[in-house]
Amino acid sequence: MINVLLISDYNRPDILRQFIKCNDVFNFSILYFKDDSFEKNDLPPFKKYYWNQFSSSYDVLKKLNPKKIILADIESFYEVALNLACKKKNIPVFLIDHGMRHKMEIDLAYKFYEKKAVSNVVKKIDSKLSYSSISTIIFTLRSLRLHNFFKLHKILFFFYIRRKNHLTLALHKCQYEFRRPNYYLCISEEVNKFYIYRDGISKDRIINIGNPDQDTFYNNFADEPINGDHYLLIDSPHLEIDRYQVVRKDKTNFIHKINQFCLKKEKKLFIKLHPISYKTDDLVIHSNIVYLRDVKFESFVNNTIAVFGFASSLMVPFIYIRKSCLFKLGDWAFQNNVENIGVCQILDFYTFTKEDISFNIKTRTNKSLSKFEKMYVYKADGNSLSRMKKFIIDTL
Repeated sequence: MINVLLISDYNRPDILRQFIKCNDVFNFSILYFKDDSFEKNDLPPFKKYYWNQFSSSYDVLKKLNPKKIILADIESFYEVALNLACKKKNIPVFLIDHGMRHKMEIDLAYKFYEKKAVSNVVKKIDSKLSYSSISTIIFTLRSLRLHNFFKLHKILFFFYIRRKNHLTLALHKCQYEFRRPNYYLCISEEVNKFYIYRDGISKDRIINIGNPDQDTFYNNFADEPINGDHYLLIDSPHLEIDRYQVVRKDKTNFIHKINQFCLKKEKKLFIKLHPISYKTDDLVIHSNIVYLRDVKFESFVNNTIAVFGFASSLMVPFIYIRKSCLFKLGDWAFQNNVENIGVCQILDFYTFTKEDISFNIKTRTNKSLSKFEKMYVYKADGNSLSRMKKFIIDTL
């Protein structure tokens, strides 16, 4: 068993599932910011530690003795300090991609955030990452060694930029080696362009593996619905995150129109909420609507007739295995590319009517699906987890 330290949010089972499946080869410890709500959560089944239990990044490495480090990104002061220590100790660090990213996200961040105040919601979501206190400063300073002081001005600049800017802007403005892991394990060719652009890295650090959390879609799901009794909406947190610029009236109207389509077909509407929306209590209530939170898709998706959604990572396998309808909202690269490929219907979020919805897309062919697979799935073989495990094990 290989000791692996996982830097990850305790309360994101959608991210942690793939690592739980690796318990046969990796002995995981998990490290993050202390969150009292996690103490009530059974996930994950790893040894749990908090940053405030350690005096420095070298203290972390000494006490936990990891042979590998896995994280979702290097964006907090603690993560930068740990990455510096790992480079000194020759411990490989792996960033494992967990969502649909595109370099357009950075351009939109400059457009939307650079001259505007970050909303209270974004600040709240980002607070754990930008956490700054005396203890944080002390931890970071204790993690520096003599050779680090030659780059101290860059580290201090990162601290300043990180605190004064929205996260995406700060990371793009600080393309420094101390912020870069050894390898980026990415979902696909199209997605890895985000990290090349944001972090200023070369392609030799990129390893495309697919999405390990979505292997089950390609292994277990029927090509056609077995007993279609519902339509599924993969929702996005439009009201919780202000970059979407969607008001409640428009979101409510959107849900009602889709539900009217389902009622006409005499089918239920299942709505899978985004994790950010799990605690939202102001949802559209109707007897025909069923809301889903942390669910196992294999328990019902073989009965899903077709899927509605937006530009999100969870829509990728559904677009590939089911007839789908993507709603266009803003200028997102994913929805634009999907429209050009022609694998599903594209409708405008604001102006569509229930009569517009049709899942009979003539351009959905083996050729268009193959192009979509290359861009966003990598390989629809259900072996992404095996590729991830092998690369981490083989990397010294």
